[in-house]
Amino acid sequence: MSLIMVGMSHKKTPLDIRQKFYLHDPTILDALHWFTLHHPQSNIIILSTCNRIELYAYKINKEYLYSWWANACGADLSILKTHSYSYENLELIRHLYEVACGLQSMVIGEHQILGQLKHAYSLAQSVKCLKNPFNRLFEHCFFTAKSIRASFMQELIVPSLEQRVITIIQRRQPKNILLIGAGQTMHLVLKKLEHLNHPSITLCNRTDVKAATLADIYQCRYRSYDQLKSAIAESDCIVIATSSHTPLLTSEDFRDALSRTIIDLSVPANTCHSLLERKEIELIRIDALQHHENEDMIKHSIILKKAHQALTQAIERFNHWLATHSKREEVKIYRNTMQLEQKKLELAALKKLSEGEDPALVLKEFSYKLTQKLLHQPSLALKECELPAHE
Repeated sequence: MSLIMVGMSHKKTPLDIRQKFYLHDPTILDALHWFTLHHPQSNIIILSTCNRIELYAYKINKEYLYSWWANACGADLSILKTHSYSYENLELIRHLYEVACGLQSMVIGEHQILGQLKHAYSLAQSVKCLKNPFNRLFEHCFFTAKSIRASFMQELIVPSLEQRVITIIQRRQPKNILLIGAGQTMHLVLKKLEHLNHPSITLCNRTDVKAATLADIYQCRYRSYDQLKSAIAESDCIVIATSSHTPLLTSEDFRDALSRTIIDLSVPANTCHSLLERKEIELIRIDALQHHENEDMIKHSIILKKAHQALTQAIERFNHWLATHSKREEVKIYRNTMQLEQKKLELAALKKLSEGEDPALVLKEFSYKLTQKLLHQPSLALKECELPAHE
């Protein structure tokens, strides 16, 4: 099967490089439409998250995928190849299943990646560019991931991204917290913050209506975006999570010497690199935030071993289906071909009978030719299976 995947993740590629090759949903949808139009026999699913970007494809050349990806991001192809990896066929299948189960995540067992994979799958489905066996691969992958998570992964201690933000805030004990952004990530952070009953939380967003709505839900203050600079000056802890393609926070925004903690949950990063050099500023980007050590490593390793064993069995079942699927297609082609040949021979026999030829001879000829047609392909297949004669 012509399966190929090219990608990059937190394991090999630093955030500064990953964010250059991040693909937003509108770009992904345009790509899916384009591939469907120009490569109707191919299939593609594009996964793009803060920790990994992976392009899964069927019947598409690897170099072609690399070139498209670099062009779509307006980035250097050589940098992409240096910092990425690729898998084919059986290796790809195992990698995909491990990703879906959270076994390849920075935080082992985290649950968000499965939802993100399903989102990537639904985008591809929306433009009708999925066919078997590619479609079946992802369906079985989701079923397996759900089963393994229910059986094993619930026992892992896996704090969510927003929970780790709350842990940092609890340790730093800031007086004034500023939240920049009003998307799903900030919604989750606010939901966790609600339990802290912090007296000073301010929300700011480029779209004032969104900020006001979210602030009303969680009973915190909001400032209009044109007041961002003054809101920054008053805050000693800033959490930012937006979809901006360029940094929103730069060194110019922090001219005082106040000690601050900035937590940047955005990809691409919403904080400029120079802030890392400021001694009075503690900048925590998403890569640093997601490092997590499990306290019970022995239990952790036992659970992971069981999960990998169950995963291997599930992959073997899919590979068995894949093998039978390819044979099933061959049988369908053979059956359709033989039905056409039978019809041709039948018409020829009826013509001879109408011309007055001996029915017994016509039937004998029809039977002989049909038998030859039926046995030709199986005979060739059997011959290929024979061992070579000893010299």
